[in-house]
Amino acid sequence: MSNTIKKFFGDIDILNGPILKNVLLFALPIALSGILQLLFNSADVAVIGLYENSISQAAVNSNGAIVNLIVQLFIGLSTGATVLIAKNIGGGNTDDIKSMVFTSLFIAIISGFIVMFIGVGLAKPLLQLIDTPENVIP
Repeated sequence: MSNTIKKFFGDIDILNGPILKNVLLFALPIALSGILQLLFNSADVAVIGLYENSISQAAVNSNGAIVNLIVQLFIGLSTGATVLIAKNIGGGNTDDIKSMVFTSLFIAIISGFIVMFIGVGLAKPLLQLIDTPENVIP
């Protein structure tokens, strides 16, 4: 652990100590990643609003909910993997940790490609499903 992190958080041991503090320390990065995703979408809308027309801004804004849904799905999957890995760390079962990390990364990469290819085909139907105006979809 880097000295900066140690200085800010101290020695982090989520296996022992008060449960509320440990759960908050575990959930904080997840919550911050959701906030960063929302800020990213807001920055997109702000920049497009300055330099493009209202149709371009509507296009960026209309896909924000779909993108956030996909990102939150992957955050949930990674949280599940983190729980399993933490369980093995806590249980002292270090043999399975490397294979769990590799499997998690492999699933994330393969899932990313699958979502990319499916997303290209389903983008228009999904945008129509959420009542995006026809002139905004292209």
